[in-house]
Amino acid sequence: LVRRGEYVAMGRFVGHLSDEAIAAALEVIDDLSLLQIVFVLEGKQRLNHVAGILPDARLPGLVRAAAEGDMWPEALDLLNHLGDGRRARFADVAAEQSDRVLDGLIAAAQEHELWDLVLPVTRVMSEHSRRRFAALPSMHDPDVLASLVAATAEQGLWAELLPLVGLLPEGAQNHVAVLAAELDPDFLDGFLLAAEAQHLWPPVLELARRLPQSELKALGRRARKLGVADRLGPLAELLPAR
Repeated sequence: LVRRGEYVAMGRFVGHLSDEAIAAALEVIDDLSLLQIVFVLEGKQRLNHVAGILPDARLPGLVRAAAEGDMWPEALDLLNHLGDGRRARFADVAAEQSDRVLDGLIAAAQEHELWDLVLPVTRVMSEHSRRRFAALPSMHDPDVLASLVAATAEQGLWAELLPLVGLLPEGAQNHVAVLAAELDPDFLDGFLLAAEAQHLWPPVLELARRLPQSELKALGRRARKLGVADRLGPLAELLPAR
């Protein structure tokens, strides 16, 4: 079936196979074909279980296949159907690859508007992997940062973005702060509520201190409305009176 490219057919019957049959099939399915099969898999809730059968030694090959075969959309779809533990393992393996591979991931996310899939992956990375990802020059491109902030606001992904923003270089953080300040106040509510719910105030304060005073005051008014102004620490001194 792989030789004939019958990926849809294979995706239909994976759910009917025993674990032993799946393991045997995985031994003879190449990495590129495997990505194509899981993308069209019926019953994707089974993906996390199937991924548990896949040996860890296959993970670098899947990452390289995604890069070389221009299949990042398929790979990201796979990752976002996994539990956090397995997703983290895939994410850390991806972060260990060359800058060229990671630059390809960023380019694909930008081209295909996949930041809503990429950001949840960065959230489960190890701190070391997240730092490496944030250090890539391609992540500091103004257009990439604008797309990141826009996707975050539209999809409510502040809890995913904030840990990454805190690792960006100063210039990129300044740019994110400006972009965030331009958002509709309703979007800023999500920004503040995510910080409170996920204990992400350090990166929020780092961004807030980069805002012009007028924008900081606007953020402060939203913080007062939501009852979280006390979390702004020393920045609260710059907030308008009640």
